[in-house]
Amino acid sequence: MTILITYPKKKIEPFYRLQLANKTDVCYFPLRHLVPKELSREEREKIAQAKNLMLTSPFAAEYYSKKIARLNRQATLYVVSSKMANELKARGVANRIEVGTEENRQALIHKVEAENLTKVVWLLGDVALSHYQTVIGDKVVVYQNMWTEADQGELLLTMLQHKFQQFLVTSTSAAQRLLKSLNKLDSNNEEQQAIFYVLGESTGKYLESHHLRVVYPSEKQNVLDNIIQKIINHGGEGNE
Repeated sequence: MTILITYPKKKIEPFYRLQLANKTDVCYFPLRHLVPKELSREEREKIAQAKNLMLTSPFAAEYYSKKIARLNRQATLYVVSSKMANELKARGVANRIEVGTEENRQALIHKVEAENLTKVVWLLGDVALSHYQTVIGDKVVVYQNMWTEADQGELLLTMLQHKFQQFLVTSTSAAQRLLKSLNKLDSNNEEQQAIFYVLGESTGKYLESHHLRVVYPSEKQNVLDNIIQKIINHGGEGNE
């Protein structure tokens, strides 16, 4: 079995990388280039005045700690996972940090609504912005999720060179880019037999809408580790 993983190799724990390599042939192919964005004066002022900063992804958390933490060291930081919280602390961030009950944006949105939070600012990527239009608080795009036609062509070439039976798809944008290449291959039957492992419901539902076999994490936290364990222990059916 050969698997394509749409997540950076260096972001996966060495222990799991070794176990995956012993289990199957692995191709790491992140379907994105995350590019930090220079903030305007108005955007920096919004961050400085916030009481609650919502960090919606590991890259947003990294951006905050490395580039703009000095703007606001009093705001409470809300993150989607305990791993993000630990990484922020390891980088010297002293703000109070709250972790969502589940590793998804909906858990953070629920916190804002349930706790009636005020002076909320969301730090996010440009692709994710459309999902937050009706959400309480200001939105500041701190990075761009880039993908070019040349990238798409390289992905298609990689898929022509390998016969992937499994995919770990870590975002809806990655799923869209992956299916664009899959649809160009004359492999409908193989595609229907492949297993698509995902981290969350939005990605899973998108793939299921294309009649593909999807496997979800069985836990709401540590979803990346959980789904990798499922791949290593492969044998489950789709749509779990």
